[in-house]
Amino acid sequence: MTDVVAIVPYRADEQGFRRRNLEIVLAWLYEAAVPAVLIEHSDEPDIELELAMPVTRVHIPAIGRPFNKARACNAGFSHARATILALVDADTFVPKAALHASIEAVRGELDVVRPYGRLLELDEDATRAIGEGGPLPDAPPAARDDAREDERIPLCGGIAVLKSSAFESVGGMDERFEGWGGEDDALSVALTRAGLQCGILEQGAAFHLAHPRSVESRYGHAHYAGNLERARWWYEASEEEIARHMRASRERLISAP
Repeated sequence: MTDVVAIVPYRADEQGFRRRNLEIVLAWLYEAAVPAVLIEHSDEPDIELELAMPVTRVHIPAIGRPFNKARACNAGFSHARATILALVDADTFVPKAALHASIEAVRGELDVVRPYGRLLELDEDATRAIGEGGPLPDAPPAARDDAREDERIPLCGGIAVLKSSAFESVGGMDERFEGWGGEDDALSVALTRAGLQCGILEQGAAFHLAHPRSVESRYGHAHYAGNLERARWWYEASEEEIARHMRASRERLISAP
């Protein structure tokens, strides 16, 4: 069994921005010596994606459904076969030192680590420069540097490093979330309510690569209201309800092919 593997959920966009960002993230993982499992949740695999580094690619048919990050990460769990998992969005990365520090913390006493305390939203010029090998920009002290300043960053948002046993113990991610929103919050609540040891590298910064984002793909999509209800359930459900859901989810997770 490999010590640590990154699970990267992915679906391409028509303009190719997400493919470009994915290539940056996979190159970062390769340079950090962290093997990657790329899980494509889409109707068809991205045939235009040609990678220069070794990556395990797995396609999960979406059958016309919206992108489901939770389903992709759960599928990645069965393919990763690692004692430590890094759940990595296909458009977010941190300095390699922060990733390695988080892995070492999870090798120790912590069960889950978010490897950053601040999130820097890169514009298109900065993203293109990083893709061409340019240096990282300075990160401001604020938690966010864009119009989403009031949006809380969950424990498992963007990038999270955690013990595989911790992910398994809560049944993985809740696949009832469809499209953008809520699934990271649900996993964060599940891990904290399970009493696991969680930490955040408060002084570190993460970098979010630029890509077009519309209201329709985020707050305005057809499943967002349902996602909010599911996220609220995780915060408000009783201990008994949470435990019952985790047991059923864990059975599905460990029995998946």
